[in-house]
Amino acid sequence: MFCNVEENCVITAIDVPSVYLIPGEIEKQGMGEILSKKLGLNLPSEGIEEWDKLAKKMVKIKNCDEGNKITIGICGNYNSLSDSYASIIEALHHCSANLDVEVCVKMINTENIEKNSEKIVVELSDVNGIVVPGNSGEEGWEGKISVIKYARENKIPFLGICLGLQAAVVEYARNKCNLGDANSTEMNPNTKNDVITLLDVQQKVVNKEGAMRLGSYKSILKEGTIVRELYSSTNVFERHRHKYEVNPSYHKVLIDNGLVLSGVWENGLLVDYIEIPKNVHPYFIATQAQPELKSRLESPSPLFFGLVKTAKGLKNKNE
Repeated sequence: MFCNVEENCVITAIDVPSVYLIPGEIEKQGMGEILSKKLGLNLPSEGIEEWDKLAKKMVKIKNCDEGNKITIGICGNYNSLSDSYASIIEALHHCSANLDVEVCVKMINTENIEKNSEKIVVELSDVNGIVVPGNSGEEGWEGKISVIKYARENKIPFLGICLGLQAAVVEYARNKCNLGDANSTEMNPNTKNDVITLLDVQQKVVNKEGAMRLGSYKSILKEGTIVRELYSSTNVFERHRHKYEVNPSYHKVLIDNGLVLSGVWENGLLVDYIEIPKNVHPYFIATQAQPELKSRLESPSPLFFGLVKTAKGLKNKNE
């Protein structure tokens, strides 16, 4: 009344258990048809049945029994506010609906683990998988490395993102390549084994943003690797925001000691993906990119999908 909107064009915004149910509820009221007529759009005839099916499954899964639940630990710095990792949490939930398993997220502060190493067993004893996300700065850095070492040695499915890849490379260099003082020059500018560093061309850039790889970049995936299998493609595009890289001078020693550099930027020098073969570890993958940003309910991020699928399979196998 008094708003100059036709009665049949008034759409009710009702409360629903999940934001993913909203498109279906709006479509039931004819939103698609209204927009098509008003704007002269030629909308596709197929509806959103598949989306609605997945959305309802997400709601249903939250009430499943314990046997159909897994716990994924997000091991980072900003755990007091879960919204800090909103994209990662949503990427995990996208996998829930597509794999019929409830993913319970456990926030684990790596600064606390760094201060008290005994906490690592307590914090990780009940997780089925681990994500080490990106951030900047040295806070919790050694805690992240300890978490990754624990995941590698105890065969816990692991996904490293951005700084998580850098921490994984440092951990591997220290404990598998006998480079005990390996580090990132971001954390220790004087380290003798700078397995993570700024490349020469980046060091000449004064503006910090100018030294970054920022935005969508193309990666070439190596034949026969897990990431190639997950993406079902030779070339992939993911979003990046970082400036430190795996030092090309250490590629050979990492490879010789069993680490697979499974994806590189198209120039062949910059490492975008690493992994440990399946016959050594069930799921140990890290990427310099941030794949959670492209994950969608109807098409979950392949790396998160692989993590959740492996964690679910291992839990079912061990029960």
